[in-house]
Amino acid sequence: ATKYFERYGLSPEEGKRMLARISYKSHKNGALNPKAHFQKEITIEQAMNAPMISWPLGLFDCCGVSDGAAAAILVRADKAKDFRKDPMYLKALQISIGGENRLRDDYDYTHIEEIYRSGIAAYKEAEVTKPREEIGMAEVHDCFSITEAVFMEDLQFSPRGKVREDIESGFFDLDG
Repeated sequence: ATKYFERYGLSPEEGKRMLARISYKSHKNGALNPKAHFQKEITIEQAMNAPMISWPLGLFDCCGVSDGAAAAILVRADKAKDFRKDPMYLKALQISIGGENRLRDDYDYTHIEEIYRSGIAAYKEAEVTKPREEIGMAEVHDCFSITEAVFMEDLQFSPRGKVREDIESGFFDLDG
């Protein structure tokens, strides 16, 4: 997180507030879901002043220890309504494997190339040319608040170095 702050000119206070806003949003959304692991809202001030885990990540910037699972049942489009009245249609599925960058001493984690590449490939397959404008909902991995911020840029929902403005404006909120 500190490397991200440095790269994009955020003071420690600005960066910490950005992370706190992410945690605030995530807890607010969790409070709406009866199956969420954590269902209690927090304030930005609580996130800012939470016990420190590893600067600048406080308690609410880190995911709780949990296990989870997900499943997707894929069927041909012409059979989808046999299973649900309101099926979802999959327009793209991509994966990108790498990790070699993380072995370098100068790797700063302000960008994850595999996320960027898989996004580009999925957008191409789905014929999405402007992800920020064309995608109305995305569930982005948020093991740490900074991970969510970096992925929002890697997936082109925010321009590089500009996710803070989107976070603070509420762009990623449920009503954003």
